[in-house]
Amino acid sequence: MKTTTLFYFVFIFCSIQAQVNWVKHGQNPVLVPSNNLYEQYIGGPSVIKDEGVFKMYYASTGLDKKGRIMMATSTDGVNWDKKAQPVLDVNPVAGSWDGFFLDCPEVIKDNTGYKMYYFAQPGDDPLQSAIGLATSTDGINWVRHPSNPVLVSGENPDDIDYYYIESPAVTYMDGKYYMSYTAVDALYLTRTALAFSDDGINWQKHSDNPIFDIYKDPDASNLYIWDGGASRMPTMLSRNEKLEVWYTGISVYNRYYLDETALHIGYAHSPDKGATWIKYNNNPVLSTTSPPFTEFETRGPVASDVIYDEDDKIYKMWYETKYGFGMAIGIDEALQSEAYLTDDLQISVYPNPVEGAFFINLNNSLTDYNIRITDIYGNILLREKNKNYIDISGYESGVYIVTIETGSKETSVKIIKK
Repeated sequence: MKTTTLFYFVFIFCSIQAQVNWVKHGQNPVLVPSNNLYEQYIGGPSVIKDEGVFKMYYASTGLDKKGRIMMATSTDGVNWDKKAQPVLDVNPVAGSWDGFFLDCPEVIKDNTGYKMYYFAQPGDDPLQSAIGLATSTDGINWVRHPSNPVLVSGENPDDIDYYYIESPAVTYMDGKYYMSYTAVDALYLTRTALAFSDDGINWQKHSDNPIFDIYKDPDASNLYIWDGGASRMPTMLSRNEKLEVWYTGISVYNRYYLDETALHIGYAHSPDKGATWIKYNNNPVLSTTSPPFTEFETRGPVASDVIYDEDDKIYKMWYETKYGFGMAIGIDEALQSEAYLTDDLQISVYPNPVEGAFFINLNNSLTDYNIRITDIYGNILLREKNKNYIDISGYESGVYIVTIETGSKETSVKIIKK
């Protein structure tokens, strides 16, 4: 290993916004199918934090090929306890619009109780699918709303949502509900659209849909733009007087030649309640190959769900892959870290100060590296390899040094254990 005889101190002022800087959790996957009667495949996680408990609602395909809504709970967002039975099953009434397949749940809690928006279809063809609403007083027992479905696909063959609509994402801000959703046209091209409601039941589609468009006809100039081929499966929050959306993007090339390791999530926000949208300049913010990349990440990240955890003061994301659900962490506040720099290798850790576990963010997406933690006297306390999640809850309060070593480069950063 190359060593440096002269180190110098430099302060890195990292204004890391959790909206756009994400680190995959070191314990992924955090939820996988149970391979039982109800769970052969799972998708579309929706998470709320309710009185200190994370509640996840997700879609599941059973042995009978029907889709249902399942539920799991967690105290940390990583380790989950599943309910054995669906919390919302297919409608048993013959001929019901939601009598065959339920998918893409979105759960919010407001002053009226819990609301679940969900995609459903009556048979194999999604042409007659729509978005429905169920309500609950406890988040476990759900009742379908009598006005269902609450949002339906377009009537005109030229409408961007003529074929079907899915993946509702709902938030509430300043007396109005906002829903972003996936719109699928007659050519099976997908875009992200928006709708508004005063009561969460009666919805009006945005007159300027879609909010995120795509390239309908491929050419050399747009073939590899990360979201040029599809814009879909959004998640939406309202925070700091703006709407925030994270959405799945696919390039035009990947639309025709599906690469299961080339999926991405991008970020955009609206400062004026959905009238205009500003995409992040450095999109995408999370990709299949974002480290650590393992086979689990294949066919993901898609159908993400993001919350802002008011207790931890960070954003948290759960997302779907081929094999289950992953988790990623963002941070909401600026970091100021004193670090040693060598050969332009930079790291940051957060949260910092830390109480239990921290994440390591590498600026150049390294995948093969060694980690060591030492005290201020140079005593080595821990050695790890290729991890981005380290638990030091058993350490005494004080200052520690985290060092990343890879090939001829070495970088260290101080952390404070509270």
